[in-house]
Amino acid sequence: YQNKCVIDKSIPLDKKINISNAKTIENEVVGEENFYIFCKKNSKNDIEIDYELFEVKAPLKKGDKVGIATIYNNGVEVGKVALSINCNVYKKSYGDYLKEIIRDI
Repeated sequence: YQNKCVIDKSIPLDKKINISNAKTIENEVVGEENFYIFCKKNSKNDIEIDYELFEVKAPLKKGDKVGIATIYNNGVEVGKVALSINCNVYKKSYGDYLKEIIRDI
């Protein structure tokens, strides 16, 4: 048997979040804690992760909670992990909005 790491808090997830009023369009998300599944070595596990991302607005600080990941093993829920933003997210300024308008013209 072995512990298989499903979510590593030090590695950004494949899922990105769009934050309204933010300077950056897509922002990285990480798990707030590591999550492991205890399973047989070399066994095939059907691991699925369902992401529920909240609607959040800038500004945000690194570590602010932005969602929940629900982990399923062979169709059975085995755990949940809180998701947080990986870096500070700054709010757009009036200058940023003007740049967008000029760029779209």
